[in-house]
Amino acid sequence: MNAASAAQDAVQKRLASYLDPYSGRTLEEAKAIVSVSVDGALIRVELRLGFPCADYAAELTPALLDHLAPVLGGAGLELTLRADITAHAVQKTLKPLQGVKNIVAVASGKGG
Repeated sequence: MNAASAAQDAVQKRLASYLDPYSGRTLEEAKAIVSVSVDGALIRVELRLGFPCADYAAELTPALLDHLAPVLGGAGLELTLRADITAHAVQKTLKPLQGVKNIVAVASGKGG
């Protein structure tokens, strides 16, 4: 096993144990890790999350840098996030709406 491969394995293992504060699951449990690669002094990580995550990169990058610090060895981190939102199953007694993947209910709860 060469140094790059060993570094990649160490980062992958450490990354898998990161506990996402919003989902309450590790990245391994969420099956969020798409790829990890080591290119000299740069570690590239691609994650696939099950929720809209465009604004999450700004918060997640420093958190992952802190979490991965013991295995980064001073290397930089390039993080790529992809949202992969799956459609939920329809109840057995209902018929799905054509072309609709998910429905989000919004309520104000102001009372009357």
